[in-house]
Amino acid sequence: MVTLSSLSSTTNADSPCFDVMNYGALGDGKTDDSQLAGKIIVNTDQSLHSDNHWLCFSHVKGLALTRNGTTDGQGTGSWEEKNTRVTALKFNYCEDLELKGLTHINPQKSHISLHNCDGENVSNITTSAPEDSPNTDGIDISCYGISLSSSTNATSPYFDVMDYGAVGDGKTDDSQVAGQIIANTDQSLYSNNYWLHFAYLGGLTLTGSGTIDGQGAGSWPERKGVAALQLFSITDLEINGLTHTNPQKAHISMTGCNGVNINNITISAPEDSPNTDGIDIGDSSHIQIQNSKIGTGDDCIAIGTNCSFINITDVTCGPGHGISIGSLGNPVDGGYDTVSEIHVRSCDFIGKNTTGVRIKTWQGGHGEVKNITYEYIKFYDIARPIVIDQFYCPNNACQNNTGTSAVAISDVSYTNMGGTSSGDDPAISLRCGDKNSCNNIVLDNVHIKNSDSTKPASADCLNVKGISSHVKPSLLNCMGS
Repeated sequence: MVTLSSLSSTTNADSPCFDVMNYGALGDGKTDDSQLAGKIIVNTDQSLHSDNHWLCFSHVKGLALTRNGTTDGQGTGSWEEKNTRVTALKFNYCEDLELKGLTHINPQKSHISLHNCDGENVSNITTSAPEDSPNTDGIDISCYGISLSSSTNATSPYFDVMDYGAVGDGKTDDSQVAGQIIANTDQSLYSNNYWLHFAYLGGLTLTGSGTIDGQGAGSWPERKGVAALQLFSITDLEINGLTHTNPQKAHISMTGCNGVNINNITISAPEDSPNTDGIDIGDSSHIQIQNSKIGTGDDCIAIGTNCSFINITDVTCGPGHGISIGSLGNPVDGGYDTVSEIHVRSCDFIGKNTTGVRIKTWQGGHGEVKNITYEYIKFYDIARPIVIDQFYCPNNACQNNTGTSAVAISDVSYTNMGGTSSGDDPAISLRCGDKNSCNNIVLDNVHIKNSDSTKPASADCLNVKGISSHVKPSLLNCMGS
C-alpha cells in the first residue's frame, strides 16, 4: 500500500515527478495500492511545472484513489500571476476511475480536471480554496459517464446536486428537483455569463416541482447579470414541471441543443424586469415547448439564428414581449442568419404584452426566414398582436429607409387567430425592407378588434407580397400578390 505520508517526506531535486513503484506500489494485480493517507504537498517553485498540471494520470483504466489523504496545491503565492499556474490533479483519457474520500485544498488553478474520461465515480471528496482565489474550480469536466456523489466545495458558488439526494447509481431516479435553488446575489461570484450550467450532455432530465430563484431584482437597475440556467450542446434534453423566477437576465438560455422537450414549466418575472427573456434559443433544432406559462419583462420565447424545427404549443405568454423570431441579420456581425420550420399553435397572449407573435430583423441585414406557421392564437389586450419588423434597430441608430437589403422572409402563415389589441398601434403591422424581401405571407381567418370599443383596430403593411382573406382589420389596400 502506498501512503501519501511516505511520499511527502521524499524529494527529487531534478524533477517534480515521481514513480509510485519506488514507494511500495507493487502493480501485481493483487495488492491494494490505491489507498492514500497523509498529504501530498506541491513544490511552489513554478519552474518545475512545465505542463499545465501538477499530478497527472493519463490513459489509465480501472484506477482507484481512495481513503482520507490530502493533496495540497499550495497555490496562494501563484494566484496573482494567472498565466503561470497549473491544475492540481488531472485525469486524461481515463476509464472506470474511482475517487473517494480525498481532500483537495488550495490549488494554483483547478483542483481536479477530468478530460475525455469515461465511467468515472467521484464520491465523498472535499475541495476547498478561499472565495477570492481566482480560477480554482472544484471539478472541471469535459467527459461523459460521470457519477458524482457526496462531495463538497467549501468556497465555490456552485453546488453538487449529489449532496441533495441525487444517487447516480444508474437505478435511482435522481433527476427530480424539489424545494428551492436560490442564487447568490454577490455579482463577483459569477465569472461567466451564467449561474447554472449544463454542457456536452446526452439524455439530461430535469423534472420535479422545485423552483430556481435567480434573485435578480438587485441587478435589474444596472441591467447587468447572468442567465439563470444555461444549456449548451445537449441532446435529448427534458425539462418538466419546474418553476423559474426572477433571474438576473434570461431564465433559460439554450445554445447548440438538439432534441429538447420542455413541458409544464412556469417562468415568472415582473413586467418591468429588463432582459429577463423566458427561453432564449440559438443554434438549436427539434425543440418542443408545450403546456407552459411564461411571464417576463422581455420576450417569453426568443428564437435566434440557426434554429429549425421548433414547435411551441399550448403556451400562455404574459406579461412580456411575446414570442419572437430574431432579431436577425445584424449587419455589424456580418453573418447570414437562418431560421426555418417554426410552428406556434394554440397559444394565448395575456396581460401587458407589448407584442404577440413577432419576426424582427435588422435593416440592411442578410439571411433567411422561411416556413413559419402561427395558428389558433388568442390575444387578450395586446399592444401589437402580429408584427413583421424589418426595421429593427435598438437605440434608433439606423436610417430606417426602404429599399435597403433585408433578411428574406417567405412562406409565413397566420391562421385562425383572434382577440383584442390595446392602444393606438396597428394590431397587424407587416413592414418589410424592400419589395422582394417578404414573399408568400398568408393571413386567413384573422379577427382582431381594439379592446377600447370607441377605437377601431388598424393595420399597416409595407412591401409585403401575399394573400389575406377574412382578415380584420383589413389588409386589402396594402398587400401585394
